Amino acid sequence: MESNTSPTSSVPQERERAEKRARIAYVAMATGLVFYIVTIWLQVFIDTRHSRIVSIDAFSERHRHWRLRSSLVFLLWSAFAFLLFPFGLLGWLVFVPAWVWYAYRVIRGMLTYRAGRPPSGPALTAPASA
Repeated sequence: MESNTSPTSSVPQERERAEKRARIAYVAMATGLVFYIVTIWLQVFIDTRHSRIVSIDAFSERHRHWRLRSSLVFLLWSAFAFLLFPFGLLGWLVFVPAWVWYAYRVIRGMLTYRAGRPPSGPALTAPASA
């Protein structure tokens, strides 16, 4: 088994791999909005598999945690909504806000990743002018 901390692997190559994993995970999250369970679990698999790899930087780690939290919370709320669907409108009243929240998290995560900013905190605010 090859170690990812070998002296032959360079930081730019590791950064490139981390960016590729992040792009794939965000695309899986976005398709999960439509195709739901399979692609969300794919995204969770991608991000949890990453834990065996030494993180290249805090930026990638923060986005990985953002994606995992978003997907797992959405799955929990969706499961709760599924249990409420036999009660009619109640299931939809739980699922629709959860879906909108998840869509927001996917879009915000993608935008902040492309901008090179962390996903949480004042990431989408304009910088203060001097």
